Amino acid sequence: MGRLNTAPTNILDMAKLINNVTKKEVEVRVSYNHPACSYGHAVWVDKNNEAYTQVGMPTPLYTIIPDEQDERERIGREISELRKASGLSQAELGERIGCDRSYIAKIENGRQHISINVLFKITTELGARVEIVKHS
Repeated sequence: MGRLNTAPTNILDMAKLINNVTKKEVEVRVSYNHPACSYGHAVWVDKNNEAYTQVGMPTPLYTIIPDEQDERERIGREISELRKASGLSQAELGERIGCDRSYIAKIENGRQHISINVLFKITTELGARVEIVKHS
């Protein structure tokens, strides 16, 4: 049985940082060109190019919330890979779960919000399961 892992598998482009002390939220993006970058490691920077913390490094000061669009695109890619590995077309998968091909295409491209029920139908049909994994 395959699985759809909900833990991040790559560096996201955008996120929200929440300061664990002040609870202040700030939208950030990845930068490899900031002076705070060292040894090729990216940092999270805000719209004013202020650096907050190194990407991928644990930090007790901030909680990192991934951008929803990045997560939809990542989950969509995983669904597409599982569907192709199962030998199904988008139309065939759609028919099996009760929707049309264009809806499946939007999900796979990260352009469609979906319910847990739809995600469950898709993963069940593809012989996978949804698994929630805590960020490290």
